[in-house]
Amino acid sequence: LPSVLDRLGSNQVAHLRRVLSESLEFVMHSTFKEAKTARTLFGPEVGSERTLKPWAVASKIDWSATGLAADSTTLSGEDEVRWFLKLNYARYRIERLLAAFADKRLTARAATEVLYWHAQAETAKTQIVQANVPLVLAMAKRTRLGNIDYAELISEGNMALLRSVDKFDCSRGFKFSTYACRAILKSFSRVAMKASRYRSQFPTEFDPSLERSDHSERQREALEA
Repeated sequence: LPSVLDRLGSNQVAHLRRVLSESLEFVMHSTFKEAKTARTLFGPEVGSERTLKPWAVASKIDWSATGLAADSTTLSGEDEVRWFLKLNYARYRIERLLAAFADKRLTARAATEVLYWHAQAETAKTQIVQANVPLVLAMAKRTRLGNIDYAELISEGNMALLRSVDKFDCSRGFKFSTYACRAILKSFSRVAMKASRYRSQFPTEFDPSLERSDHSERQREALEA
């Protein structure tokens, strides 16, 4: 890709390398092969020279055009479906581009499109995750798992949420929260099982006396002797 890389900045080159090295996963929808889908989801100027910017990132997306604020934490059922369609359609377009150039080098235009669609996918995923992070916190507070570390519980729940976003099929008519709740609860169960195995292997509780050194006492005894 020497000629392509020469046209991109160092940040864009690093970003492109990361995109190309990632495993691509998306949920197919019946509308993705229709020509009007891109315009319906992203607006009439999608893919134009003005909107195709290799430096586009989630933080620079024009949120005013989406009808939602960048820090919005609530999604209606219709908004939720739309964001999932955006996420998976953007990944679908990346997959099509990479498949078309499977046996040849990416052109500058193709590389720019890959970066553009990846930014759109990241924007959609960010919006979905931000809207559903409170779900992890609420479930962690309601879950009673004894001496499980709360931070570890939140961490596992967040990872389960991210995986759920990648695998959710909005065309089935269910709310994402219904799907994500089950995944989050399973992640909590895994944390509990891991903690249980650890306690069975190391049954001794923390004993402060084990942390105290007897070096001074031994020195005194040696001196007295």
